[in-house]
Amino acid sequence: VIKSGAVRLTFQVSRTHKVSGYLDRIVKFRGHECPPLSSEEACGIRSPKRYFTAQLKYTGTISNHLLVEGGWSENDETYSTQEAQPSFRPGHVGRLDRNTTERWGAPIGPYYFRVPDRHTFTGTLAYVTGSHALKGGMQLGKGGNFHQRQINGGMDLYQEYRTVNGVRSPASVMVYNTPQWAEEKIKYDLGIFVQDTWTFKQLSLSPGIRFEAFNTYVPAQASPAGRFVPARQFDRIDNLPNWRDVAPRFGAVYDLFDDGKTALKMHVGKYMRAFSTVGFAAVYNPMVIQTDRRTWTDRNGDDIAQDSEIGAVNTPFNISGKSNRVPDPDIKRPYQWEYSAGVQRELFTGVSVSAGWVRRD
Repeated sequence: VIKSGAVRLTFQVSRTHKVSGYLDRIVKFRGHECPPLSSEEACGIRSPKRYFTAQLKYTGTISNHLLVEGGWSENDETYSTQEAQPSFRPGHVGRLDRNTTERWGAPIGPYYFRVPDRHTFTGTLAYVTGSHALKGGMQLGKGGNFHQRQINGGMDLYQEYRTVNGVRSPASVMVYNTPQWAEEKIKYDLGIFVQDTWTFKQLSLSPGIRFEAFNTYVPAQASPAGRFVPARQFDRIDNLPNWRDVAPRFGAVYDLFDDGKTALKMHVGKYMRAFSTVGFAAVYNPMVIQTDRRTWTDRNGDDIAQDSEIGAVNTPFNISGKSNRVPDPDIKRPYQWEYSAGVQRELFTGVSVSAGWVRRD
């Protein structure tokens, strides 16, 4: 079920100054979040806590040639998952048949609470004359992503079975390092640009350049002890990553017959890959969810995986307080070059035809 309410307001402060605002509030409810062959109690529920997009923008015409704009926007997609039929009695645990993929007992995997939030601030200044248009500005993004995970009220595992010749038997358990509280933050996602357009008779040239700086980090964080892990604490990790890049761009348009009806166009530009709140830093956050499949022998036949019935560790969890995953110090921000060329011809008023070529590397 998705419900969405949007409102847009514009206030004309004066003849040359305007303020506009926008809000889109979303309520998204998923009552059964589970794969096929799952029983009712193995389904979870997803509910939004804060789910909205908001924007505020100012536009000012300072003179016949000067235009200034400034704005702020926010995107928040906070939501949580929970059990459709919550119960924390002993043995209330997710169960999975590895042969038939059937699920029952409780949802498989952790429930979580996530708070991804992104703020963006923008400002531009444009100076326009008959043959010249100069525009410059900046974009600054900040935000973070906080997430908590837990599983089955402290059971911190789900039980696995195998069905052979119609007989289902306990086989193993999937153990988690829950509870887990983790966070990543954007220190800044900055873009500063300037672009210029000059017109010389039939030819218009549009050079431009953009400087981009992207810096995210993992703040100091701690998680309480669980069934299979002690309390953990990790120090802050800065510069995950710390990138500085320059992206040049250039375009040209030529009025072939000087009649405003046939245009030859070309463009070349470099574009850096965008990263979100949960991007690069999340890959290297040491407070990451981890699992370990261990053998299980149900000795007392109660269909509950006791600590004494679970086998040895196969993949140890990271409880050292230090990250065991670090990026290559020479890693660069991904980017692409785009090249295009084309021709556009007006056949008659209201109708035109065009052909073009585009390449991306």
